[in-house]
Amino acid sequence: MGILEERLWSAAGKRAPGRQIKHVVRGLRYTAVVLENGDAGLAFSFARRIAPGERAVPLLDPLPCPAEYLLELADSRHPSERALAVATANALLGVEGEMVADTPEVRTGETLLMVGNIAPLARYLRRCGAELKIVDDAEADALPPEDAEPLAAEVDRLILSASAVVNGTWEPLIDAARESWVVGPSAPMNAALYGGTSVRWVLGRVVTSPHRLLHLVAAGGGTRDLSSCAEKCLLSVGGTVDTVP
Repeated sequence: MGILEERLWSAAGKRAPGRQIKHVVRGLRYTAVVLENGDAGLAFSFARRIAPGERAVPLLDPLPCPAEYLLELADSRHPSERALAVATANALLGVEGEMVADTPEVRTGETLLMVGNIAPLARYLRRCGAELKIVDDAEADALPPEDAEPLAAEVDRLILSASAVVNGTWEPLIDAARESWVVGPSAPMNAALYGGTSVRWVLGRVVTSPHRLLHLVAAGGGTRDLSSCAEKCLLSVGGTVDTVP
């Protein structure tokens, strides 16, 4: 286990005792977890990778259940189960750190690697004049996953979809990169987790309406549907010390 994984699960574990998970929805695109006090977290579902042998259903029947139960799924080999652990961690950790309003500057000619195609952001980066390569195993015209790590070491900046947090591939890519952004609703929004790594910016979400969130996720809503219940936020983590409270 690398330092980011260790920090994420350690920090979430410290905040879990006494906390109860009240609602869980496993949607086609996202998994949502809501705690007893209304704190909520999201993670990409990987619904097409649900497989026999999952431990999740017995844990979720019945609810409420202790938050520690779903954090135990962090070591699952099934991304759809690990999504439950990441969503729970995100609900427990919340948003902590310096929030900023402006998108970080992208220079003309800067070389970027995007792992996991985020189409609106890709269009923005190209309009800024960046040279962008995309790795995505679901896109026919994208580069294959095996190219991601060597390319991350070559480019000026890595733009990493936070779905990589869920499937556990995030750490080698962040370790290889000179500078990284982590982007998407699955992103842990606690700045101290990223101290001493290549991550400088985290573009994620803060849930504003847990009830609405559960409805949208159950209806199969994706990232573009979240604006009514989860606000975009930009976390600056450059220079953050590597200690997690």
